[in-house]
Amino acid sequence: MDSYGAAEDDYSMSQNEFSMYQETFARNCVTEGRGRKPEQYVYVDQAVSLFEKSGLDRDTLGKLWDVVVKDPHSGKLDDEDFVLMTHLIVCVTRRGLEVPTQLPPQLSIWRKHVLVGHEQSQNEGE
Repeated sequence: MDSYGAAEDDYSMSQNEFSMYQETFARNCVTEGRGRKPEQYVYVDQAVSLFEKSGLDRDTLGKLWDVVVKDPHSGKLDDEDFVLMTHLIVCVTRRGLEVPTQLPPQLSIWRKHVLVGHEQSQNEGE
């Protein structure tokens, strides 16, 4: 299976979608820091400008933001937040799905999978 948690309500994310979202993140992110683990992120203003191109109003984007973003006061999105936010926008605008009030289960599983991968790669680098 090339997607996380395919289901009837289908907020699942295919590997192709993930790759496209990652490419968009890479084109828009800034890198801060040097060494083995520089931090990459997209500033909020840049992210909002990109997300508004979806045609969703700011209120709807704000609801999605509240569901996805781990640290809403940081002023920036990491790759994980950016990918999830982009994916939920696609789910609402292209798949016609409801704006969720919490992260859908299949995306929670994806987030946990990503976090485990980040922790393992950090431990290997020590």
